[in-house]
Amino acid sequence: MRGPAEGDREGRERGFREGFDRCERDEKRKAYDIGYREGFVRGEYEGNSNGQREGEFNGRAEGEREGRSDGLARANRDAKNEAEPLGRARGTSEANQSDASERGRADGIASGDRDALGKAVAEDYTRGRKDVRDERFAEPIDSEDEFSQRSSAPGFAQKIKQGFQALLSSATASSAHPDRRFYNPRPRYNTPEERRAYEGGYSDGYNSGFHTNYRYAFDSAYDRARRLGAEDGCRSARSRSYDYDLRRGHADGHAAGYSRAYNDAYGRAHRYAYDQAFSNASQVAYRDSYQGYYNQHFEEARRAAYEERVGELYQAAYNAAYRKKFDEVYPGYAAEQYRRGQIDEDKDFELRPVRLLQAEATETIPNGLYEPGELLRIRVQLRNFADAAEAGKDVKIQLQALDSGSAVIGVAETVLSRGLKAKSLTRVSELLEFRLEEAAVGRAVSFRVTAFFQGRNIGEKVIKIVPHFVLGIALEGTPELHEGIEGTLAIRVKNQSQVPSDAGTRIQLSSDPATLEILDGAMTLGILNPGESRVIEFQVIARKGGSPRIPLVIEAVGAGSRRIGLLDQAPQIPVLNDYTIRLAQSLASLRKAGISRVEYVIRNVHSRSSLRGLQLHVKVTPKSGDPFAVAGPNPQYLNPLRNGQESSFLVPIVIRTENEGGVLELEVKENGRTVVIHRSEF
Repeated sequence: MRGPAEGDREGRERGFREGFDRCERDEKRKAYDIGYREGFVRGEYEGNSNGQREGEFNGRAEGEREGRSDGLARANRDAKNEAEPLGRARGTSEANQSDASERGRADGIASGDRDALGKAVAEDYTRGRKDVRDERFAEPIDSEDEFSQRSSAPGFAQKIKQGFQALLSSATASSAHPDRRFYNPRPRYNTPEERRAYEGGYSDGYNSGFHTNYRYAFDSAYDRARRLGAEDGCRSARSRSYDYDLRRGHADGHAAGYSRAYNDAYGRAHRYAYDQAFSNASQVAYRDSYQGYYNQHFEEARRAAYEERVGELYQAAYNAAYRKKFDEVYPGYAAEQYRRGQIDEDKDFELRPVRLLQAEATETIPNGLYEPGELLRIRVQLRNFADAAEAGKDVKIQLQALDSGSAVIGVAETVLSRGLKAKSLTRVSELLEFRLEEAAVGRAVSFRVTAFFQGRNIGEKVIKIVPHFVLGIALEGTPELHEGIEGTLAIRVKNQSQVPSDAGTRIQLSSDPATLEILDGAMTLGILNPGESRVIEFQVIARKGGSPRIPLVIEAVGAGSRRIGLLDQAPQIPVLNDYTIRLAQSLASLRKAGISRVEYVIRNVHSRSSLRGLQLHVKVTPKSGDPFAVAGPNPQYLNPLRNGQESSFLVPIVIRTENEGGVLELEVKENGRTVVIHRSEF
């Protein structure tokens, strides 16, 4: 009973689906094909009509536009070829009848005369003056003199998740199992073994009979129902509307038919309309524009030929007239200007008989150096060309610094304290006064020395000076300092002068005591010969860890407290300790009576293979009295710290009375060796 019913149900369902799907595909294809054919025909009609119309319109427009361009180009080309020769001939003829040659001749004469005079003034006048000057300088010197100005003149910078899964399942006859609705064993045996054997055989026989009969009944009903279901599904599919497929086919067919018909119709209409319009537009444009182009090119050619020919005529006449006039008048101008130059130079020597020949700076401390702060003076060489002596009051010497901030000029100008003998060469020393600034050490600075005779400039010289200290000072190598531990700062001192240094020369070191404590800030250098250098060492204690910028002022002081060397800089010097210490709080409470617990943080910053325990010792130094006492163990013990590890600890301090402050010092030892001393003022 189950087999026929279940086979009929599943067969109809399967057949209906298959028949519906097959017939639906057929109907869709038919509807699409019908729509495609109808759309194609309609598209061909519309494409042909639109292509014809648009091709004709666009072809005509393009033909007219390009035809006009073609006509204009042909007219311009033909007109130019015909007009240019005629225009050039007209221009040349007009130029030949112009006054170009006369104008060129007149201008050439004027320019030749002007340039001849100009050359005579620039060359022969100058030569005349130079010859006189050379003659005067070649005259014999009757006497040479030298004197010191100081004899009378004193003077400073997604993910996109996708989670879609299709699950399909279907039931088949092979999964059928008997529901045992007719299962009714009736054992007639007395022993349990016999009853169990009966029941087992009954069950196996029931199942075997079920599957054999069920398969046959199911398959027969399934095949028949599947055929009937397929017919029902097909009828259902054919009864539906397929307007969508009809419209889709119509649209596709219309597009295909339109495209093919439009392109063909457009091309034919465009070519025909273009050819007609192009020819007409080209002829009209040529006819209308030819004369205008002809006139334009004729005038351009005429003008160009006219200007070219006028230029040729003018220049030929100009050149001939210029050269003739120049050659004619130059010898006279040259002789005239040469003589005028001689006369003017003679007059100049009458007005300025004294000339400045040389100038240089001189030392007042004779050691071969221009030192900053040293009083420097000027020495000049003057020549008197006159047959008579000249008074010293008529000769003034002036000094000017050309670099801002390079010097202090104490005496900037002066007149000579003595006169100049007739036809003499005189050297005057110890003129003026100036001092170089320390900021100019090591770089060239310039000065201008100018001489005047009765207010007239008689020469100027620029001198360059490079100031240096007697002793050059520099750090020797890279210092190695440790916070709180005595270290060495090495300094190299070199004698840069040409004389030995004083035996009593002292080297002094100063710095910021909060950064660098100097144990002995001065020492005697002793004698250094010229070019000799020596390394001296200062004992210092760094008071800041890390890589601080440490201000250093190293001064060399010679006889009479004269500064003869200076190093003033703030280099970044590494201060390296095995341990670093910092305060975790302010020390202001140490100035009030009571108990203050000072917290320190210590850190191991240096890797070592062997680690030891630490001993911490605290000392408080008051500014006055004895108000402090360290409570608890002092020194304290601290367990070893690994590299990079830090630890904090408290130091209780009893303050007996209010006070003015003092210095708190923490010394850290490792295995009896001091590794850091931290000092803080409060």
